[in-house]
Amino acid sequence: MAVLFCANAQTPGFFITPGVSIGYTFGAKINYGFTLDMGYALKEKGATYKAGLSLGYYLVKTKHSTHRLRSFNLLAENNFMSVKIGVGRARNPWGYGRRNRCIVHGYNYDVSFTLPGDPYSPWVGIKRFVYKPSQWAWFYQPYTSLYVQEKYTFLQQDNTGKNPSIFK
Repeated sequence: MAVLFCANAQTPGFFITPGVSIGYTFGAKINYGFTLDMGYALKEKGATYKAGLSLGYYLVKTKHSTHRLRSFNLLAENNFMSVKIGVGRARNPWGYGRRNRCIVHGYNYDVSFTLPGDPYSPWVGIKRFVYKPSQWAWFYQPYTSLYVQEKYTFLQQDNTGKNPSIFK
């Protein structure tokens, strides 16, 4: 998949990038969560192109409860932009002792941007979870969120695969 970005690039290296986000969900309140991006990175002419998988988990505060959303996405990223498309699940525990729960499955879309060349600038993005309203027992919540995320590459092997760089 990473070959789609640049055919003349070097051999790909493996990366793991955790991230923490906070934002606002329209029609609800604050949201917060984390992501784990992993896959292969290609470097060409000072630019890094990444492709792989992204796992996400975030909580959305609503008026009376906290909805939990998970996502499993395909990831495409460069120095400026990150695009994630995949499937997700929303869950809302409710009732006495939170013993009952509602679950709905749907599609997840996520686009975020950062300043290229500055490793400490946050990612600013928008994400949306889309589902069939008839399958969700709670009010219609489109789960469109604006967020700020801090990501840090924890492990990235060089292109030979021999020298992992921790905290690069």
